[in-house]
Amino acid sequence: MFDRAADRLWFGHGHRSDLAAAAAVEALIGVETVPLRLADPRYYHLDTCLCPLRDGWLLYYPGAFDAAGRAAIEARVGAERRIAVSADQAAAFACNAVDLGDRIVVHRADADLRARLAAAGYTVIETPLGEFIKAGGSAKCLTLRLDEPAGARCGAAGRAGRAA
Repeated sequence: MFDRAADRLWFGHGHRSDLAAAAAVEALIGVETVPLRLADPRYYHLDTCLCPLRDGWLLYYPGAFDAAGRAAIEARVGAERRIAVSADQAAAFACNAVDLGDRIVVHRADADLRARLAAAGYTVIETPLGEFIKAGGSAKCLTLRLDEPAGARCGAAGRAGRAA
């Protein structure tokens, strides 16, 4: 998942992706690629447990990652910009959210998560996605974003490589 504030790709691996692919992806697109090992089988795709938000904020479930993954996140995103969700919030797919500027779309957010997202400048929009959650996804899995800025997709080397 591309970071929305830095030239960085968060790269989940472990259940369905191989760590070796991270270096190949980095070489191909020319941006820092941060491998994060998914340690909890309930979170088999990165978008189920991590959501890069605008202005460098990050919504994530720390329990989905191994110690090295948590350390990689903490090294790149300051504590003041990390919004860690609880196990219950993660189970409701709180991180499988859609960032729409100053609004964030989620299946469900409890009062605590709403308050922390509001402190980050977000208005929370809840939409009932319980039936879709049964299939293993939530709001983010229902989107195909085509409007991300070019800088959020790849670095100069990646852009140059595609132009050739």
